[in-house]
Parts: sequence; C-alpha cells; structure tokens
Amino acid sequence: MEATKYFLALIAWKTKVERTVAYLTDNIRSTHNMEDTYKSNLFCTPVPDQPNSQLHKLPAEVRMLIYKHVFTSRHSKRRRSSIALALLATCRLIHGEAYEKAFESVHFRLNGEAGLSFYKKIWSLGSLQQHLRRITIKMAMEKLEYTTGNNPFVLMQLPLDKLEVDFGSISAGNWDEKVHLYHRLVPAVLFRTPNFRDRTRPIYKLDAASRALHYTNVATWQFSPEPKDLYDVMVRSQTKEVMVKALSNRKDVLWSAFRHFGLVTNVYTQLDVRCKSTGEAKEVFLIFADENRARSYFKIGRRDVG
Repeated sequence: MEATKYFLALIAWKTKVERTVAYLTDNIRSTHNMEDTYKSNLFCTPVPDQPNSQLHKLPAEVRMLIYKHVFTSRHSKRRRSSIALALLATCRLIHGEAYEKAFESVHFRLNGEAGLSFYKKIWSLGSLQQHLRRITIKMAMEKLEYTTGNNPFVLMQLPLDKLEVDFGSISAGNWDEKVHLYHRLVPAVLFRTPNFRDRTRPIYKLDAASRALHYTNVATWQFSPEPKDLYDVMVRSQTKEVMVKALSNRKDVLWSAFRHFGLVTNVYTQLDVRCKSTGEAKEVFLIFADENRARSYFKIGRRDVG
C-alpha cells in the first residue's frame, strides 16, 4: 500500500515538474507551443456524461447556437443579463462548451494613462486570446511603447472585430514636441520589422540588442520607414477594424505623423490583396477623417471581395 502511494506521488510530482517546465519555456519564448502539456487534464477526475440532461441530448451544433444567442442577446440597452454568465456555473460540460462564446461577448476596456502592461496577461490566456473580439484602450500618446509587447497595436495580430485606441487630448506646442509625438505613434503602428523575402517579425520578439538598436534609431530620429512597411502591417492585420482617435486641434497630429514620414499622400489608401493559399480576395484600407470636427481619427480595416 505504501509503495502504491509513493508511486502515485512520484507520478504527480513528475507531472507537476513537466507542466512547470513547459509553462516557463513558453513564457520565456512568448509562444504557446507547449500549451497542451500544462493545460490538458487539469482536473483529477474526468468530466462525467449527463445522459438525463435535455440540453445535452441536442446536437452539438444546436447547443453552440444556443450559447451564442445567450451571450450575444441584450436584455436591455445597457447590459447583458446576469443569468447568461450563470450558465457557465451549471456544470463542467456546459462550461467547457460555452466559455469561449462568453469570452467573445466581452468588451475589454483598458486604461493606459500610466502606461500599459497587458502583454503578459494576454499571453497567459493562451489559445483563448483568439476569442477576444473587442478591446478599447484609452491612453496618452506619450505613453506608447514601440519595442515591447505592451504596444497596443500588436493586438492587430488577434482576430478582433474592433480595436479602438483613444489618445484623448494631445498637447504639442512647438515643432520638436510634434516630431517627438510622430516618433511615438508611427513606430508603434509599424510594430513589425521590414518585410524581406516574406520574412518579418514583431519587433518585441527580437533579441535585446536588436530592440535596443531600434529604440536608439527612433529616439535619435534616425527612423525612416517606407510606405511598403505600412502596407505590410495593414495586410497582415488580423483585426477587422482598427480605430485610432484623438481630440482635434489646429494641427491634426495623426495625419501629420504619417505625412511626416511620407507614408501617405491621400486621406484614403486602398490595397487589393489576394491570398496565395486560398485565392480569396479582400480590400485593405486606411482612411483619415474627423468626427464633427471634434475628433480626428484614422481607421485601418478590410472588406472581403466576392
């Protein structure tokens, strides 16, 4: 009996070590390659079947439609019914099927006035981050980071329905202050290395020396992007709509920043793209405009072409 207990304890210890090593490896590399190792079989007992459940007698496709309706329907103009979230606590079977749909219905609002620190938290979501759908960030442009994963524009790598970044009021008096802001905004938007032979990486995933060099180039105003760098970021974006806003003033900083680097010549830029593997065509666009002369904005979006 004692030998059996020792053997089971040894297996549990070995499993814990494997999970820890796999988790730390992914954490250091900012990947999710070993996610199955540290997230599978977390419960000691398997999820039991529920043959008497009327819900589970329905086909899986029908159950998913029910979950989608529950988490996307509004019972008032302002909020979702608390009963919807209670569904997740019904049982482990329903939770396992429905939690992704619940996650897709959440609108995440981040306050970055003191800077952003979301990257590690989003990474810890693992594959669940692919079910984020809407994120709104309010922050000062001066707080933008362009060499780390806390850059809000790296979220364009996720299949969001909408990413909104609101810089609020921008105060830039003299020419130096304006150019400083230009060198905050544009390097943040162009968060990827220049595309060379279809090879490009997010800058925050480069080694420390390469990131330091990029930081120095931007800080000393040696940063010189080309329009093709902007086009590459637009085409590779997985987010359906990226909206960037700021309070208007006599000088539109958003438009002026892109003009300063010679990245745009018109308020509307459109790219016609066709996927090599699937042959699907889409239109990718960048537009600069204002809302009732109170806010200026630019939007990056895409439209599928039949």
